[in-house]
Amino acid sequence: MEDIKRISETEDGVTREVSVRKAENGYVTTINKWGNRKDSEGNDEYFDESKVYISKENPLDKKEADDGIESMSREDMFELLDNL
Repeated sequence: MEDIKRISETEDGVTREVSVRKAENGYVTTINKWGNRKDSEGNDEYFDESKVYISKENPLDKKEADDGIESMSREDMFELLDNL
């Protein structure tokens, strides 16, 4: 597989990253989120979460499709990351 595109953003010690790789019949999208967050007792706790999705189109391409629906924007992608 070939690396297509990668975007990342770090805020308050938490990094969110989306990478898209081209596969034989589509795209493999990996969403990672890692960093430090407070546990229930207020202590810093390291975490590392990851999800992998497969799609026929590159979700980071921002162009309008024939049906008038736009693919996911950078802001939408990071909003999705917040829901990991």
